[in-house]
Amino acid sequence: YLANCAFCHAADGTARNWIGRFLDPHPRDLTDLVAMQGMTRERLAQRIREGLPGTSMPAWRNVLSAREIDALVAYVARAFGNVADAPLRSASTAR
Repeated sequence: YLANCAFCHAADGTARNWIGRFLDPHPRDLTDLVAMQGMTRERLAQRIREGLPGTSMPAWRNVLSAREIDALVAYVARAFGNVADAPLRSASTAR
């Protein structure tokens, strides 16, 4: 997370760091209950893999391995909460 995500989402997940404030649209605040409403582990993994068109969220599928994406999902869920605990299919099988 710190190596790839914190640049935009901030170390604390709020996206209230210097770069996050300048991006438009602003990166998602991973700590906000409303912003994360309906977020599941599978949906989060898909967003990391594929990115979000029309935003500054890039696709990481060609940068991160399936295991790294799974680890990011686990970290975000544990560190910031707000992610439904539905089982996560392996990112390698979700492609």
